[in-house]
Amino acid sequence: LAALKAFKEYAKTLQDDVLKLHISDQKDIDLDLADIKSCTDSGLEAKRSSMEELRSQHQACREQQAYMVDAATSNCEDYNRTRKSESFTGAPPTCSLAQVATDSPEALEIFERCLRSTYEWTAGLEPLREACYAAHEELSHQAEKCRAQQARFEASSCLFVTKQEDVCGCRERTIDHFETRRKSVSAGELTRKAMYKSAVQMACHIDALVSNRTDKRGVLQSCK
Repeated sequence: LAALKAFKEYAKTLQDDVLKLHISDQKDIDLDLADIKSCTDSGLEAKRSSMEELRSQHQACREQQAYMVDAATSNCEDYNRTRKSESFTGAPPTCSLAQVATDSPEALEIFERCLRSTYEWTAGLEPLREACYAAHEELSHQAEKCRAQQARFEASSCLFVTKQEDVCGCRERTIDHFETRRKSVSAGELTRKAMYKSAVQMACHIDALVSNRTDKRGVLQSCK
């Protein structure tokens, strides 16, 4: 009886050990799954949204720049066309404004007559020249603004890609580790099941042998 009791205790210990292994393996599997979940895109979507917003801003800036290029080109073409037209090349003022500081009434009259004719001659040309140069100045400011927005957009793109690579690398590492663990657990699962079943049957057979029941065969049949 002592030997049977020792075998039964061994069978019970074997069952407990198999259950402990099962629980330990399950905890490891759960931890590996938790590691995979920890690789979620936390912060990734915010970086994507920021990147897309800066992309839209930069695109709008460049579209406005393209419009301003057309406007500057058109304004300067108007100025150059008018400047080279017969209205201006045919009869430009030939008088001199050198007497601007004169005190002589006769010389002052000549100066003011020249000033008036020069002003009248330039009145149709100066606004076009100003429009041409103003358009180019605005275009220069717009180009500088767009370059700054492009730099911010490119920086945000790098941050997004870096974060995405971190997430993807994390998932790749943790999934590989999980698959290795799963295969290892699966490989030992059949063995543990067989050990557990054998331990249960061993304990059952011992109980049947030490039982006071007369129908020991029936008890043994229930152990299968």
